[in-house]
Amino acid sequence: MIKNIDLRAALDDPNLLGGSMPGDTFLPMRTLLIAAMGEELIDAERVVFQQVTGSIREPLRHVDELVIVKGRRSGGSLAMGKVIIPYLAGLCRWPSLTGGERGILLVLAQDQKTADQIREFLKQARAALASGDVDGARTLAAKAKALLDVLTE
Repeated sequence: MIKNIDLRAALDDPNLLGGSMPGDTFLPMRTLLIAAMGEELIDAERVVFQQVTGSIREPLRHVDELVIVKGRRSGGSLAMGKVIIPYLAGLCRWPSLTGGERGILLVLAQDQKTADQIREFLKQARAALASGDVDGARTLAAKAKALLDVLTE
C-alpha cells in the first residue's frame, strides 16, 4: 500500500475525512487507526495508545492486520465506515493489484440485516464510482451517514 496522504492529515482536512471523528470522545479509536497506518503518534496520543494496547510505542509501520476488541457504541462502525474504508479505498494506492484485480475488504456485522445494508451500500457506491455520477456520489454519502446512524444506535 502506498499512501497518497497520511491518515492524520486526511482526518485534519475538512475536504477529506476532517470531522469524521471529532473531539476527545473518539481519541482512543483515532489513535489506534493512526498508529495502525504506521504513523508516529504525538505524546498525548501515545499515552492513550499505551493505555489501550499495553504497548510502549506505536509500530511505526503499516500493520498487516488490525483487530480491535471493543464494546458497543465505542466508535467502531464510525471508524470503519467513515474513516478506514474511504481512506484505504480512495486515498491509498495498491500496486500489488494488477490490471483487472480487485481489492477485497472484509466487513463483519453483528447481524444479517446490517450486513445486507453494508453490502447494498457498497454495490451502489461501486456503480456510482464506475459511472462518474457526482449526484449519485452525493446520494451515497447521505446513505452512508444514514447507515452509520443506524449502526451506532
